[in-house]
Amino acid sequence: MSKKPWNNKPCNDEPCLPYARPSITQAERDTVLAVLEDANGTLTQGAWLLEFEKNVAQAVRAEHAVACANATAALHLALLAAGVGRDDRVLTPSISFCATANVVRHCNAVPVFADIDEQTLALAPSSAIEAAEKMLAARTPVKAILPVWMGGGADARNAAELLQLKDDLNCLLIEDAAHALGSCYYQEQQQQQQQPVGCGAYADISVFSFHPVKPVTSAEGGVAVTNDARLAQRMRKLRNHGIERDEAKFQAPQHQEKREERGYEHYEMIELGFNYRLSELHAALGAAQMKRLQPLREKRRALAEHYDALFDRSSLIDCLQPLQRGLRACSAHHLYIVALDWKAFGMKRRSCMLALQRRGIRTQVHYIPIHHHPYYRQRDKDDKLVNCEQPVSLANSERYAERTLSLPLFADMQKSDVEKVVKTLEELRQIP
Repeated sequence: MSKKPWNNKPCNDEPCLPYARPSITQAERDTVLAVLEDANGTLTQGAWLLEFEKNVAQAVRAEHAVACANATAALHLALLAAGVGRDDRVLTPSISFCATANVVRHCNAVPVFADIDEQTLALAPSSAIEAAEKMLAARTPVKAILPVWMGGGADARNAAELLQLKDDLNCLLIEDAAHALGSCYYQEQQQQQQQPVGCGAYADISVFSFHPVKPVTSAEGGVAVTNDARLAQRMRKLRNHGIERDEAKFQAPQHQEKREERGYEHYEMIELGFNYRLSELHAALGAAQMKRLQPLREKRRALAEHYDALFDRSSLIDCLQPLQRGLRACSAHHLYIVALDWKAFGMKRRSCMLALQRRGIRTQVHYIPIHHHPYYRQRDKDDKLVNCEQPVSLANSERYAERTLSLPLFADMQKSDVEKVVKTLEELRQIP
């Protein structure tokens, strides 16, 4: 049976409005080209990597940053640095991209899915606590907590409750902050000092993504930040094949002699690592983009608030609800997510997305719940899940997944683009 790649179908003759698009300036193009034109330069593990890591660390007020080929690689290294291994349990939400759970499996560990909070879309502390208690009762203690800041919105109260759970479980907390570079933890009392996601106030390690659809991009790339020098050092070593270059830490007897007696530079592979390095080309683009982190964030915030204002007075007010509005002031606004009552809208989601695409507007679903994917639904002969655990109800996750839709949002959009999206949705609505 032939596939129907509707999401790849070209729009009509009019310009297509994607759900996301990177904002690349000529200055950033020139920066990348300069890397190639530098005859004395290097294309990997050079000065641009250090500059990129420094820029990210400074932006989020972290002491250490470790840049990797992508955020999945960075998350994998973070879990390994935390000591996550075979049959360990890691608490995480099912509403995320599948990579969040996949990195747990790459450690031979088991993701334990808990529910999300309906307002913040983040891992619900009450559900995480319930799941942790069931794991403890089954004598399978939790090794790490892996929350996700969905769409870029982070809530300080939610983060504080998960931090307390981390302390109670005596485990590490690693934030999947792929959406949240530039976000701060939302405080109800706005006079309190804003703490950026990644500063270490609520997590041992935070991981950011620089994929092209993210607010700031390095084309591909991910960065793990931490205030723990030991964790940073281990991630750097694992990033580069597990290689040690510090002679004081060499282990092989034949390598103990002094360098001048040995007569050449040397290194040792201490443990089995990975080639998760980020090239200088990617690092240069990322470093250049970091200079525009706040202006890009403010553009996206203005567009999100324009959406909000239009929907407030829209004919869709009874069937469409913008999500995470309470986090607008502090969000990175990676996504503009709405919940639609499809029955009241009079059209199924797939039909709506196809109709929007025919009118030159692309949308997306973030996300298919991870526990819905065939890999995570596999069961053994005793009907027990093989690749994950679901010890608690995921009712909020299921309800969110049925209703969610991500509308176009990127820094180079115009307010007129937002108006077109809202107007088109109003026109497509079919009153039952």
